[in-house]
Amino acid sequence: MNEGNEYYWLGYYELGKGSTVYPGNWGRIKNKTFATSPNTLKELIYENIRLRYFPNLPSRLSSIFVCPSLEEIIKYQRSNNKVTEVIHKVKLVNEDANRTMADWSKFILSQNDSFEMAEQRAKDYWSRNNIQNPEILIESAIEIMDIHK
Repeated sequence: MNEGNEYYWLGYYELGKGSTVYPGNWGRIKNKTFATSPNTLKELIYENIRLRYFPNLPSRLSSIFVCPSLEEIIKYQRSNNKVTEVIHKVKLVNEDANRTMADWSKFILSQNDSFEMAEQRAKDYWSRNNIQNPEILIESAIEIMDIHK
């Protein structure tokens, strides 16, 4: 599991040791692809619920997503068809940054969901109860320590 300040992060390509990745890239991508991204509605619903009920938790749009262990990032990678993305071992640049743990498998929205069901799914995600598949959202930059081969 997590040993202090070591986490695991997925990147689209291999970054060198010592490289820094800044938080908020997901929000930047969502902002630029607002009208064409299928995940945009889901992000808006989840962000709205966060703002209404969990305002002290960091936004998905201003965070970096890491997993607490190699096993967890591999499970996430395989479950989400991200096998071409590169696993990086990382450390936080700011240990005091705002963070929360959530269950990545609860970030779901079905085409058949009513608006009320979608809001309930978002509340379940942000409530942090019964986390089976942990992801950590943190408003800190990360530094690349190593590449998992």
